[in-house]
Amino acid sequence: MIVVTRDRNHPKLTRVCLLVVTAFSVLGCGDGKPESVGPAQELVVLADPEEWVLLEPHVRDIFEKVLRTPQVEKIYSVRHGRVEDIKASKHLRRKNLMVLSTIDAENSVGEFLRTLLSPNVAA
Repeated sequence: MIVVTRDRNHPKLTRVCLLVVTAFSVLGCGDGKPESVGPAQELVVLADPEEWVLLEPHVRDIFEKVLRTPQVEKIYSVRHGRVEDIKASKHLRRKNLMVLSTIDAENSVGEFLRTLLSPNVAA
């Protein structure tokens, strides 16, 4: 003869386990990456100020093209940024960031660019 007994603690244990699994699932959601900052149509260009004077018209000509919509809009609004202000201005978290420099440049932008690239990349 088989005797079946009911354990009254079993439903409580099931509820606790379900609660723990749900809590881990909710807390574990998300990739933990920081949100990007700045408008989607803003392009921040990190360039040496001396080089920026020469290259600014060309960069603006390429990226600030005007879209002919009922309200005239530029594709991007270009803004110059400085490498020295990278932490204060949160440049690394920008949605659109361009580093404009040659690999072998002997200025702060060139040094910053080399830190982003693999050591195998040569000038």
